[in-house]
Formats: sequence, C-alpha cells, structure tokens
Amino acid sequence: MSIKNWLISFSPTTLTSAFSSVTLGTALAWYLNNKFNLVIYVITLAALLLAQAGVNLVHDYYDYLSGVDILYRASGFSHRPHPIIDLKLSLGM
Repeated sequence: MSIKNWLISFSPTTLTSAFSSVTLGTALAWYLNNKFNLVIYVITLAALLLAQAGVNLVHDYYDYLSGVDILYRASGFSHRPHPIIDLKLSLGM
C-alpha cells in the first residue's frame, strides 16, 4: 500500500479539528501567560494528529466489521474513499 493511500485512510479532513484545537489552546496560553514553547506545541500537535488518525482507522475498521460501511456504500453514498473497501487496506498486519 502506498504512502498516499495511508494518508487518505487517515481521513485528513477530520485532522483539521486536531490542528485547530492545539493551535487555539497554544494561542490562548500565549495570550493569557505570554508564553509560547515551540517544542511543546509541535510535540502536542503531532501526538494529537496521530491519535486522531488512529481513531479514524479504528472507526473504519469496526464499521467495516459490523457491515455499516458496506450498507452505506451499497446505498450509493460515499463521502470519501474507504480504507478497506476502496484502498484495499488489509484487516491484519
């Protein structure tokens, strides 16, 4: 599986919420305390982005196992490529 397919399977549109949360919190800390630590910001942002990507993958996995995504896809609706159905992401390691 290519890097591009992995990135698509992380559902990047939802990652903007993680980015905006960390950035807003950092901006508030800077505004209220006049302190900004770039290293802490980058580490926190990276950790939250990875956590959100993991949640997205687990969500797609269990939706696939329960059959919800297959029914959703069969109805003709699709808002993004599904990692397992469309991108052929393996269920196992």
